[in-house]
Amino acid sequence: MKRYEGPYVNLGKSGVKVSRIAFGCGFRGMPDEKEAEKVIREAMDTGINFIDCSNRYMCADNVLAETVLGRALKGHREEFIVTSKTGNEPSSLVNGRGLSRQHIIREIDKSLSRLQTDYIDLYILHIPDPTTDLEETLRAMESLTQQGKIRYMGMSNYKAWEVVSAYDIQHKINAQPVAAVQNAYGLLNRTLEEDMFEVSGRYGAGIMVYNVLGAGLLGGKYGRNRPMPENSFWTNSSLYKAYYMHYFNGQPADIVETVRELSGKYGVSMAAIATAWVLEHHQITAVVAGTNTIGQFGDYLEASDLALEPADIAKLDTVSYGTREEFIITEIEKKARQLNLKW
Repeated sequence: MKRYEGPYVNLGKSGVKVSRIAFGCGFRGMPDEKEAEKVIREAMDTGINFIDCSNRYMCADNVLAETVLGRALKGHREEFIVTSKTGNEPSSLVNGRGLSRQHIIREIDKSLSRLQTDYIDLYILHIPDPTTDLEETLRAMESLTQQGKIRYMGMSNYKAWEVVSAYDIQHKINAQPVAAVQNAYGLLNRTLEEDMFEVSGRYGAGIMVYNVLGAGLLGGKYGRNRPMPENSFWTNSSLYKAYYMHYFNGQPADIVETVRELSGKYGVSMAAIATAWVLEHHQITAVVAGTNTIGQFGDYLEASDLALEPADIAKLDTVSYGTREEFIITEIEKKARQLNLKW
């Protein structure tokens, strides 16, 4: 297994240094807890120091990923920068999710217990909560900072203007500012470039990105005129399975085939090519490596010191120009309504 040899970069304007590859515990329910713990431990031995988790990530046997990560971190807590998230919990309770002060305070203690730690390095608001005033949410996060339960706070899946609003509120209430944002980004979704890069540069937020492989489409198993691989994300979801043939043509297929071509040229995995292109952007602090096996994680590590030639970067820039998150989401939802499918 390749080791991560650096660099370790500052998380935004903070003094904390993190590896540019972060291990992602969003297992999508694939491995069971024993296998998941094994993969986490093996990833921890590669030299990375950044691990991303959430209070809703789950293993195949319905064990929360925080519980598994807590066991793996035992005896090594100080060696790693650990994230977790709140606000996106599946619940039938009226106040069982969201970003109210009540909910945040309740969920942080549950996360700390599962992680077997007394602090979380970066605590992230998982998705916006339109039913709670943002100032209430940010005051709750600041109180956790003052109590020492979290060191820094972040925002995930927020628009750039919402992040700017958060900075304005935090300045007003004299709270610690947003240290990092976490959003989807990659060759199949370049939406962040439109304004989040500028916000990051102006305010100093680090940028963590996930889904750089486009839900696995850039992982090597998919291709034009190839059968859809079994036991994959796109086959396990009836909605995505039905939408696959509708989506995987034109530009998305061109992008995949271009990455495949460069994979052969450089003698590395397609995942490494797609990740290396992301890491070429200086605005990106770290890529969250969503993986179910240590072999898949190794594909991301290949990218950590892979230098793409300028002409190949330009080729990837051109073939992926204009890809947007909204197109995929809107088209999948439209197809779902036509087929009477649910998420």
